[in-house]
Amino acid sequence: MKATNKLQRVRPTQLSSSEHGKLPPQDIELEQIVLGAIMLEKSALIQVKEILKAEVFYNQIHQTMYNAIIQLDVENKPIDIMTVKDKLKKNGELESVGGSYYITQLTSRLASSANIESYAHILLQKYLQRELIKFSSQILNEAYDETIDVLELIERCSSDFNIIAEIPNGKSNKMVFVEILTLAISELEKREIMAKQNKLNGIPTGIVKLNHLLNGFQNGDLIIIASRPGMGKTAFSLFFSRVAVKATKKVLYFSLEMDKRHLCDRILIAESGVPADRYRSGYISKSERRLIEDTAAEIFDFKIFIDDKSGVKINYIRTQAQIAKRKNECDMIVIDYLQLIDATAENKSYNREAEIAVISRKCKQIAKELQVPALLLCQLSRNCENRGGDKKPMLSDLRESGAIEQDADIVIFPFRPDYYNLKDSNGDDLTGVGELIIAKHRNGLTGSIPFRHNDSITDFYDYE
Repeated sequence: MKATNKLQRVRPTQLSSSEHGKLPPQDIELEQIVLGAIMLEKSALIQVKEILKAEVFYNQIHQTMYNAIIQLDVENKPIDIMTVKDKLKKNGELESVGGSYYITQLTSRLASSANIESYAHILLQKYLQRELIKFSSQILNEAYDETIDVLELIERCSSDFNIIAEIPNGKSNKMVFVEILTLAISELEKREIMAKQNKLNGIPTGIVKLNHLLNGFQNGDLIIIASRPGMGKTAFSLFFSRVAVKATKKVLYFSLEMDKRHLCDRILIAESGVPADRYRSGYISKSERRLIEDTAAEIFDFKIFIDDKSGVKINYIRTQAQIAKRKNECDMIVIDYLQLIDATAENKSYNREAEIAVISRKCKQIAKELQVPALLLCQLSRNCENRGGDKKPMLSDLRESGAIEQDADIVIFPFRPDYYNLKDSNGDDLTGVGELIIAKHRNGLTGSIPFRHNDSITDFYDYE
């Protein structure tokens, strides 16, 4: 049988037609050319493996072959006709792809691999077209379904569309070192100017010594604020948010536990100085009422965007953060807190530790992608309470996953010794005094910074 007949026998095994009676976008011949080039020239796979995934190929046979090629690459084995045949044979897939003859014929489809990267981009474009067709068809069908919650459909539509938008990852982010060095010197000059003006390079924290240690919260950093319940991590996150908006920054706050009205109450109490118990009971004086009204007028334009939807997945947070960033409503992200993020759909085979690891890594990716500081609140295990002594937390107390420590650029433990009725070295009471323990600082020093707080733990001050 002639080679052309052999090649013509290969038919797409996916989606033979769309609901509109048209074939999905595809180019079987170009797929054959790309696979042939990879088996002929060593540099071909290097040029396309960041562009092509197996699913980009329309033909199932070609997907199987490309998977075998990627397996060889992962194993650091040479890639040619013979090694690909051998890998497919070991996988029990040789006959399903048309046997040795079909693989051999693929290499005759190409005169040169000079345009291999362009070919790969064409295949990627056709794959994206197919994905958009499937995505649009599904959304269209579900939009007619009266039983589906339209708001959930819009949320899923936004999330799915962002997933498709992330697929074209072939463009390199590399820069020659001299360009990177030029940027580094330029950033240093900016920091020098700001230092002379007594300004921070990052977002101010509100605590002088913490500002000096971190130089403010830096873009791209994942900052873990972790403690046992009652230590004030939510209060600190609101304090940091208030300081940020007063520095003309915009904060996107995800509250998975507390209602947005309660967060607003906390901010109003902290800014007005009215005692929390009196505010919440309603037994306030006329002067306190006027103070609250005046404070409300002062903070009326606070750019804190609070999303208190509970039970959300990390992809929801990422999508909302991307939207906020595009709308210029996100200079800093706060997530309260890690263990309340729903991870059930990430991977059903994961245990809880693996789920937390996935979420932690994605939070770091969000900070890096959007170039904003991301403050991720986290519960600590009971280890610190069971240890005895001063009960100060350690990195090993991070609950459920060591990946949290690995992904974090900064880990801060708010600690109040009076919570455990601890005294200082002289036996004096430590009410109203606490420490911010900087247990990890990827780009700087660690240490312990004392602070003071009011009785309701809604506001914080420098120790001195």
